Amino acid sequence: MASFFGEIVTGSYRYIDDEDPDYTSEPAEDWTAGEGIEKETGLLVVTEGDQAGSYTRLWGDLPVVGSLQSGTRQIPVGRCAGYSLVHCPAGVQTAESDSLARAVLSTASTGCTVVVLTSRHVSDLKCDLASYLSTPVHCLATKAWTESLPCTRLPQPNIVSGLPAAIMTMAQMSGQQALLLMAFTEVLAVDSLALAPFTVCHKIGAVTKAGVKKVANIGAELSKLKVISCDDSLYM
Repeated sequence: MASFFGEIVTGSYRYIDDEDPDYTSEPAEDWTAGEGIEKETGLLVVTEGDQAGSYTRLWGDLPVVGSLQSGTRQIPVGRCAGYSLVHCPAGVQTAESDSLARAVLSTASTGCTVVVLTSRHVSDLKCDLASYLSTPVHCLATKAWTESLPCTRLPQPNIVSGLPAAIMTMAQMSGQQALLLMAFTEVLAVDSLALAPFTVCHKIGAVTKAGVKKVANIGAELSKLKVISCDDSLYM
């Protein structure tokens, strides 16, 4: 697997007997974009995981214009006049990362700006944590990125892997403007403190141009979101 920095990262291996009754993993299927999705030309926002996904849901619901598909699984593609939005789950299998990244980017033109939001546990950040006064948030950008960075670059020797790395690598190879924002939180639960670092995305000109307004009170809006999404059918 190639990381966004270009190194070849080799994972650990162990023998798997596919006839073992405890082996239940299914082979990964390729992701593709459904037919009829017109390419976004302005801004494509991609989230990975619950925290990043919850923050962008505070911006409001978007009409679904299509979906990314892999077998029976689907990921909706939302779109409004200003931007498109794709919520990707965390923990995508390594074998699926490339095909999902390719499917995500196929919904946008090469001139479209791509912003990826994700989070990791703070223990994954390799640096002196005592130097941070608030929740760490760092970014990486492709060479085609022309705006100023909304926060500091991810310091070395940190390496990005998984779906964000696949998206950024493909964007880099195609000459697309893309930026990854990665927050490092103490807990991976969805709360106002964990979502606060994502507000730096509003420093990006393409986000402002798309009409995305900064959430004034994340805690209050998050409470409304949780109430709306809460399933009251307790005794199904």
